[in-house]
Amino acid sequence: MKKNLLLSLAAVLALGAPMLATSCDNNPGETSSSIVIIANGGTLNLGATGKIETKLDGELTWTVSDESIAAVANDGTVTPLAPGEVTITVSNGTSKEEYTITIADPDSGVSGKVTVDYDALPVEILPGKDNAVRVADYVEVTGVGSWYLTTSTPDVVKIEGQTFYGLTAGEYTVTLHAGKTVRALTGYVISENKVAFNQFYSSIKDNWISYSAISGVYASTEDYFYYPVATNEATQTYTLGGSIHDTTNDVWRNFTVEAAPDATGASWFTIDSDTFEIGHGYAASKEIEGLGSFTVPASSYHEISYRGEATGMYYIEEDGSNSLTTMLDSISPEAWSNIVYYCDELYGATINGAMVYLGESNGSSFLTFYPAIIDGDDINYIDTLELPSTSGKVEEFPASIQVSDFGTANFAAADAWVKAPTTPDPIPVTPLDAFFDNMAEKKSYTMKMDAAWKDNTGKQVETPDNMKFSDTHQDIFSSMSVLTYANENAIYARYGNLNNNNVYCDTSLSMGDANIQNNHTDLKFIYNGAFHEATGIYDAETGNGFNVAVQDADNAAIKDIWADSILVPTASFGHSKSVTEATGGKTLFEMTSITDLSDGKYYFNSYGPDRNFSYMQGGVDMGLSGVFYTMLFHVNQSYAFWTAYYLGMTGYLDDYCDCYFTVTEDEFTMDLVFNFSTANYYIHISYTDVGVDNVPEDAKAYMANPYKSTMPTTGDDSGTTGDDTPSTSTEA
Repeated sequence: MKKNLLLSLAAVLALGAPMLATSCDNNPGETSSSIVIIANGGTLNLGATGKIETKLDGELTWTVSDESIAAVANDGTVTPLAPGEVTITVSNGTSKEEYTITIADPDSGVSGKVTVDYDALPVEILPGKDNAVRVADYVEVTGVGSWYLTTSTPDVVKIEGQTFYGLTAGEYTVTLHAGKTVRALTGYVISENKVAFNQFYSSIKDNWISYSAISGVYASTEDYFYYPVATNEATQTYTLGGSIHDTTNDVWRNFTVEAAPDATGASWFTIDSDTFEIGHGYAASKEIEGLGSFTVPASSYHEISYRGEATGMYYIEEDGSNSLTTMLDSISPEAWSNIVYYCDELYGATINGAMVYLGESNGSSFLTFYPAIIDGDDINYIDTLELPSTSGKVEEFPASIQVSDFGTANFAAADAWVKAPTTPDPIPVTPLDAFFDNMAEKKSYTMKMDAAWKDNTGKQVETPDNMKFSDTHQDIFSSMSVLTYANENAIYARYGNLNNNNVYCDTSLSMGDANIQNNHTDLKFIYNGAFHEATGIYDAETGNGFNVAVQDADNAAIKDIWADSILVPTASFGHSKSVTEATGGKTLFEMTSITDLSDGKYYFNSYGPDRNFSYMQGGVDMGLSGVFYTMLFHVNQSYAFWTAYYLGMTGYLDDYCDCYFTVTEDEFTMDLVFNFSTANYYIHISYTDVGVDNVPEDAKAYMANPYKSTMPTTGDDSGTTGDDTPSTSTEA
């Protein structure tokens, strides 16, 4: 159950005064008004009321050696509070008497039933009797005649009957005993500083600016967020980019705005609202960006005191659900996870919480979170990380996340736009659609695809070690070339440039097709009105030798590759009835988030309505940009799945990939560059020769009689030259 916070002292801490136990006799469960006369060395049961008859006269003073075990009134009446032995002293100023008595629990062998309302029970209290907790208000006890409280932290709280109150700041444990049944009531005695921290922390909404050396600066409000995307060194100003919620269409748009550092130091930015501009295409929502808010309760933070004095610092221990990591990663995306990782890698420190500092600058409050190692009362934290900088040198970076500018991250132009969204006209995609319209009409094309890791000079290089699976050492992204020819009845594909580390062909990971190798050919075709498939190995001297064709039962409905299948790109790019119905009549390019048209290149990202577009429409949902996955799908289904899945699930597709189209009357291309580190991964796909039937003659001869036992050979007039063979070299 969740514990309530100390948000309103009047509501939470105005608890009643202590009350004594109900009088009863020595028989458990039976109430009585009788009073037991107690002799020295006698026993009094919990639930009973006793009295000491003294021989002294005059004005008497009564004291008890342990007020947590028994209470004594001015007339000698003794109320038992907990099992144990006490000495009660009575004095008239000149003489005194001492009575040693034992308080016993007659229900010590009985199991009581205890129900605690943990939702209502305060988890934080201020010190002093005025803030005492009357436990009877939060528990229901049955099955025993009486119950009592003890504490293992007598320096923090004091027990008085069925009530306790705080003495000094610290963690306490109060245990309720109902016969053999016990329930622990835990919490904290806090200072006025912690009350102020709670009130401030709990007031934070969806409006703040965060900074970390890992993620940089993020400003977030309920309906938009932004961060620096460029710096003008000459003027020392920034271009801020971000996303804003188009509430009319329930999509997110990208925007830019110019800003300068706040000269007063009161905020990160002074924003020039006149430069606010909504860009083309769609943008990441707060959810996709990984931005959230303050979700961990204020009561989860505990203050650190030194010699009984508040320090203004607090700590929080990670719970089993990693709620702290989840929250801090959503305030400064992925920063905390990386900080924790580096603390472990650099220093072998296992981070299980955070140290939190509440500070003030120029009249504004800020919070700083440091990674902490918490072991009981021993709390240590790390304030710096030694990491390689962009200069190649090892430098110190703050191992912290700072949050400030609470309630002031918004600016007027963005607030006004949210109330009345207006967007620029989309970039026309008619040339893109026209290219595939032409292909659908002429039913033939040539497609070439190359994918490889390359250095900055364009030379193909080995896959970086941290882009390989650690258990199999296979490449995460394949080096591969594919050459495809299509005509009205066939699709012919040939593979090359595969290396020995291709995850695409790794059967140990259940990935790819282990039969595919360099110069592997695949032929999908229509024969006698039915769909067939055959594979083989290309031989430049003798032509292709295909295996016996197989009629695929799963594709039995395919009678026309261009009308009935999803194997050709026109099936996805606006010409399939099922696709246009599912997308409201829009082509895939009309759905694509095209953000810019520059130098003939259509740039796009993976956001917007096409993000969850699947080539099966209701089948496999990649959760990625439909156009990106669809382009790779027409190269090879398995390659498309693993490449798109990995780039999408890691977020690389959104943040580290540049992707664009180019189109002319004769050629359509897609280029993707995964900007990694010492090497980048390049994918280049081109469609040419629309209306030209380049399917090799040996493949056509085989299709004429696919079940002939002797494979045809064609020699030099096969229609395929060595120049068309996918490269197997190690250079691009």
